[in-house]
Amino acid sequence: MLLSTIFTSGGMPIAGLTPSITIYNASTAAIVVSGVMTDLVSGFYTYDFTEYDTGTDYLIMADAGASLSSYERYIAIANQSGTSADVWNITVSGLDGTEYSYGTMLDNLHAINAGGKWEISGTQLILYDRDTTTVIATFNLNSATSPTTRTIV
Repeated sequence: MLLSTIFTSGGMPIAGLTPSITIYNASTAAIVVSGVMTDLVSGFYTYDFTEYDTGTDYLIMADAGASLSSYERYIAIANQSGTSADVWNITVSGLDGTEYSYGTMLDNLHAINAGGKWEISGTQLILYDRDTTTVIATFNLNSATSPTTRTIV
């Protein structure tokens, strides 16, 4: 499994680092592997996690080094074991109570790239199908600092 991340300095991508990566077994806290990430391009770094097992949960910490501020130095990642098919088939409910699979929802949202439209109405983002009238998804727009607070934009 190829792990990828980006490191920034002052909010801008930064190349030329040699980030270390440590991968832990989430159940036992044992180190599975540690190594150095590869500088790919424009602040992106990768690590080829060849020991990856789809049935194991991992905690992953990448450290770009002391040259970065503490809030930009570390990247933490966790996975949940399972397959993409498990996620694809999760049942989700729309605001209207209609149930459909996560995969179907993604397929419907893909229609946006094929001529659909979107609009913000009050505190909702509304996505339309290719016919530009059929609503395929709505999202409540919440404040990042107070998820239950909504402000009309």
